[in-house]
Amino acid sequence: MKRLLATAGLLAGLGAGMACWNGATTIDGITTADALAIRATVQSRLEALSNDDAARAFAPATAKKYPLTGNPGKSRNHARKSYNPLHRYRLALFSEPRISAGKAIQMARITDEASHVWVAIFRLRQEQGKYWKIDACQLLRTDIVAI
Repeated sequence: MKRLLATAGLLAGLGAGMACWNGATTIDGITTADALAIRATVQSRLEALSNDDAARAFAPATAKKYPLTGNPGKSRNHARKSYNPLHRYRLALFSEPRISAGKAIQMARITDEASHVWVAIFRLRQEQGKYWKIDACQLLRTDIVAI
């Protein structure tokens, strides 16, 4: 029950964030340009995974992730095992990004092929002062089924 309430609260916050952000102002210290770049980075990763484009899916990873994943093919295989709902998703709804502990957080509500709803929490960091790269992803399954 605690997990269900925590997930419900997370989804409520995700929905509220989607309704509030219009992309026209700076929110939580993130400029409009950065917010758009953060979302584009995550969306690019999702599209690449969905299209089996290992090289493009591997590209937005931070430099510290390269030794952990090794190469694009190995990274794709890891994503299929650990993040299967992201591999073939039907719908992704994004919240506005936030800054926490010096990293950007981009949350997305993901509907998988079986219509189950997941919450993906992506942590990104800015490299070389301009490129947003994915540093980590946490995937939480909800008890919600999309219609």
